[in-house]
Amino acid sequence: MDLENRCHFNTKPMSTTNQTLSLEELLGPLTLKGAQEKKDFDRLSKYIEVSKISQPRSSSGGRAFEKSDAYDIRKVAPSHLKNISRVAKAREASSKKEKYVVHKREQPFLSNLLSGSMPEWANGAKPEASVGPFVQLDSRQVWFDFYPILTFSKLFFDGDISPALLFKPAGIRKLASKAFVAATEDVKEIRADLRRDVKIKDLKIKDKIVLPTRGTTITLGKGSIWIQSKYLADGAPVNGYTGLAIKGGTISFSKKPVNKGGSYKITATTKVLIELELDQPAGPAHSKDKFGQDAKDMKLKLSETLAFHFTKNTHGIDKIAPASWGLYGHGMAFNWGKATPVYNAGLSQILIPLKHKPTSLEVQSSNR
Repeated sequence: MDLENRCHFNTKPMSTTNQTLSLEELLGPLTLKGAQEKKDFDRLSKYIEVSKISQPRSSSGGRAFEKSDAYDIRKVAPSHLKNISRVAKAREASSKKEKYVVHKREQPFLSNLLSGSMPEWANGAKPEASVGPFVQLDSRQVWFDFYPILTFSKLFFDGDISPALLFKPAGIRKLASKAFVAATEDVKEIRADLRRDVKIKDLKIKDKIVLPTRGTTITLGKGSIWIQSKYLADGAPVNGYTGLAIKGGTISFSKKPVNKGGSYKITATTKVLIELELDQPAGPAHSKDKFGQDAKDMKLKLSETLAFHFTKNTHGIDKIAPASWGLYGHGMAFNWGKATPVYNAGLSQILIPLKHKPTSLEVQSSNR
């Protein structure tokens, strides 16, 4: 992930003329012949009104055939051009802040390994919405993905201009909710003790509420956290970042950080301990057809927690929860054997080796 493109987009509004030209290039090739495509286009328009338009291809190289006569704007239906102009005017008139970056995708699924699927700046990111497919003038199908423009708190080491971490502290409401849950459990224990005639000790519920910006621990909210990759694995790109979807977690410091308006600064020797509750993605959707039935029947449980630490010059993994799968009627368990993470340049990902038992996959059943 390129941090500059991922988190700090230039939101300076374009003129209506420039917006129309960009939108004509982005949306002009769409044919909108079917009723569903026209309905999807209305939904697409609403998203584009609050989205930043990525760089048009013709100004950044593009494919040769996309500059052919088949893509001539004069071949676009006048009614479609009016729709595009309407969207451009709505974008300029809208007082809403840009919430997304739109990217036109040429592949039916998202992968950083496929050309035309994900832009380089979105590697590791997840679109909030996708609209399509649409059929273009050249009969190719395309989709439109909308990546949210996110704002984060940042953690810097003294003297660094790139943050080591980007994260979202939990809101007071979540912290109060956690304190309420903890207090509820204490009340249950008190009632149980009363039934057993056990002497009750004083309970200080207020001590359980810890604000996210105080002390040496920050509580994280649900969403994502981005770690400068070099603090996870040696050999990772210096300016690369690795993102994780999380339900929550904590960041702890060996020395109290300096907080200035949402940015935190620490010394080079400060140890940062990150404990995360990972958000497992949904598995394959079930449907009535029999295509891909083995994948639908697969039972995959990813690691639910991850803990790691780093200073400016050291890093390491502390704990990874077990994982498992059930595939082709065969079960396999995965456990971390304290192997060091490695960066795979071909995948542009950091991999953490896990030990598995049994050591081979045996196909015991299949729904072909």
